[in-house]
Amino acid sequence: MKKFFMLFILIIFTDKIQSQNHEELIEGPFETLQEVTETCLGCHDGIGEEVLASRHWNWKSSDKSFFYNKSLSYEFRVAPNSDLSASQFNHVSFYSKENPNDVNNIDCLICHEQTGTYSKYTKNYDIVKVAQSVKKPSRKNCGTCHFDSQKGSDIRHGDLDKSLIKPGKNIDVHMGGKNFNCTTCHISKGHKISGADSKTVSCMNCHNDKTHKSPTLNKHIKNVACETCHIREFAKENSTKIFVDWSKSKSEKSFENNSVTASRIKPQYLWYSGTNKYYSVGEKIDSKSTAVLVKPDASISDAKAKIYPFKLVKGKLPFDESNNYLIPLKVNGNSGLAKTNNWNSSAEIGMKEMELAFSGKVSFIEAESYLSVNHMVSPKEEALKCTQCHGVKGEKILNWKELGYSGDPMRTKGREKNKLLKISKK
Repeated sequence: MKKFFMLFILIIFTDKIQSQNHEELIEGPFETLQEVTETCLGCHDGIGEEVLASRHWNWKSSDKSFFYNKSLSYEFRVAPNSDLSASQFNHVSFYSKENPNDVNNIDCLICHEQTGTYSKYTKNYDIVKVAQSVKKPSRKNCGTCHFDSQKGSDIRHGDLDKSLIKPGKNIDVHMGGKNFNCTTCHISKGHKISGADSKTVSCMNCHNDKTHKSPTLNKHIKNVACETCHIREFAKENSTKIFVDWSKSKSEKSFENNSVTASRIKPQYLWYSGTNKYYSVGEKIDSKSTAVLVKPDASISDAKAKIYPFKLVKGKLPFDESNNYLIPLKVNGNSGLAKTNNWNSSAEIGMKEMELAFSGKVSFIEAESYLSVNHMVSPKEEALKCTQCHGVKGEKILNWKELGYSGDPMRTKGREKNKLLKISKK
């Protein structure tokens, strides 16, 4: 039977409780992790229901393409739902088949413990000390999921990795220079975290369109995102995945040796207004074209769009040439490619689970994916200079014609004067 000792029950606000030393509140012992959660919820009334309604709990959507699309964009792979474990569906949970949405299956510790020893997959920690250490989330707590991947420090994003746990100012001016936590910008209300559950996180939440001393620079804010000038490169210390070629795995014993990583990468630049276009399950693709897994759904004509930096991942993905769509391989499990190395059977199983017809032959197609870059902001002294984008002798970091301009807008003028913006009918 668990034991716990709590002070100021029902008379202390949640924030006050969180700021206290929990050694005074939690005694133990605990036989299960669920008992720890039950103890947390004994003081934090209503928090369980908040978490169950949050994006950190409800990753799985009724639409099959939701997780499928996320898998495409971050892992550069096509995976049916059965390849995604229960912990991914509710990745702050102690998964239980009997009652997966029981509030006591919420893993409070993964976000709040401060010992650095805790893992729900091992027992190499003191459960009472871990429970007593809880505080508001640190960068390391968030990084447990967001800075790591299956193959180490950031394979996926490029601008989120372990260097942000204790960064220098040169890595990120906010986290290193001002000691910001993730929650400084990703504000949480009712366990709904901005950037996922609620309003978009933006530099303009703190800054404004007169943030520069130079009026010329301030004019750029309407068309150019802060990140474009202030994140000149990402993956500053750790490498990130930039190329994934599944076709090279077909003749090898292991399907994992198929990627290229790099560090100190310069971004690609595209118009972005807050929404992306994802490849959908079964979407037809011309076999001679490039499959685009995720890309900003905006152009120069969108008044709300700005030029943003992106990480570009290229490679080759399994493709059904007869049906003209990507193949969602069955990768994990006893019948998956990782164990069988049988491409046709793993394709057949994966296609069946996603309710797609399979021609019986696995081909490959060129593919690419664009992932937003928002972290690793450099100090203002390292921001892009005017001549790196503009001028005849400039470095031409921005490809003006690809962005929709006839030429350098310093010479040809901007999208408003050239009447490139769509006129709203509202």
